[in-house]
Amino acid sequence: MKDENNGIVYLTREKFLELEKQLDHMKRVVRPELAHKVGVARSHGDLSENAEYDAAKEEQQLFEDRIVQLDQTLSRARIIDTKDLPNDKVYILSKVKLKEKKRGKELEYTLVAQEESDFENNKISVTSPIGKALLGKKKGDAGLGQGQRREAGVRKHRSVGGGGYPLADAHEGDGDS
Repeated sequence: MKDENNGIVYLTREKFLELEKQLDHMKRVVRPELAHKVGVARSHGDLSENAEYDAAKEEQQLFEDRIVQLDQTLSRARIIDTKDLPNDKVYILSKVKLKEKKRGKELEYTLVAQEESDFENNKISVTSPIGKALLGKKKGDAGLGQGQRREAGVRKHRSVGGGGYPLADAHEGDGDS
């Protein structure tokens, strides 16, 4: 998550290591492959009418932009761990259980940095509307309005409670909520 004051990106150790590995692979393996691809396309003659060359150069530029982005993310990264965070309210890495009031359906989310968000695995960014609404909430707080998750409320959370319904039981991170 980018902090508006100093550009820090908060990542779990696992995500940091994953990004480092990805960056290393991009630099050592993919970059030389793309350079070769550009060279082959260049050898096909007149560059002013060489669509293959133009496409290879564009692909290479987008790739280099991604390398720069990853380098910058890793250089600003701070590793965080749930055991280093207080559990008096919802913070990044908090697990929050939300319950839709209309259908009674419960959903559990983990609040993560934007770089780690993965909605299919119930990891939502602290910069998303729901994430922003949940951050800082305590057990019993209301927080999610219509449009943020219909009428939903936080039922449980590990490390803390929060959210747009009343928070119920707060549990610390052993997976029992």
